[in-house]
Amino acid sequence: MGRIFISHSSTDKAFVQRLAADLADAQLPVWFDSWEIELGDRVFERVFAGLDDSTYVILVLSPASVASSWVKREITSALEKEESLGRPILIPILLEPCVIPDEVRDRIYASTINGYRKCSEALIAFFQARDFSHVDPSDCLLVIRPKHGYHINSLKINKAIGAETHGGRLRKIEPQQLLIVEDQPYSALRDAFFAGLAKIKNVWLPHVLNPMRFSPRLPGRLIST
Repeated sequence: MGRIFISHSSTDKAFVQRLAADLADAQLPVWFDSWEIELGDRVFERVFAGLDDSTYVILVLSPASVASSWVKREITSALEKEESLGRPILIPILLEPCVIPDEVRDRIYASTINGYRKCSEALIAFFQARDFSHVDPSDCLLVIRPKHGYHINSLKINKAIGAETHGGRLRKIEPQQLLIVEDQPYSALRDAFFAGLAKIKNVWLPHVLNPMRFSPRLPGRLIST
């Protein structure tokens, strides 16, 4: 109960993935469909259950999202919840110039016009000023950002997990709360490096450059045990 739901078009998934990871890194409880919905789940039920259980709803505005019938239903549901709670919960973000829906046209919104970082920092500051102390610590994720390429062994992680301070008390971090976030600049450099190696023939390379010594690219996902 009390998470931050992100309403968006799948076209904008890369941006939303980055935003969700940064919110989670700030120890804010996030509901992001790619982290919550599993094989066999009923998508409609899971999404709207997540929205119903959320304290705030971030609305990512772009040409794709304002044209999405799915996003329109999420806006309607969020506005109905606002009416029942008697307070605003819908927080728009302008990702790309678009025709803003009438329902949120008069609202102050965050924007990526001046860069992603300013937008994400404004959102984090806004939510950190709100009270999320009632949120179950197990709803928060611990973000891991690979920087130099390494293998992640889930068994070792299970043994290495200790405790983290939350609200003045220690809490145990469970494996399913670890979020692996791909470091895109590193991945791009790594891919370019190996693409260059592939073009070189008859050149001896020391074993430290063996691709088997590097981890595969790690997509943003939860580790499952």
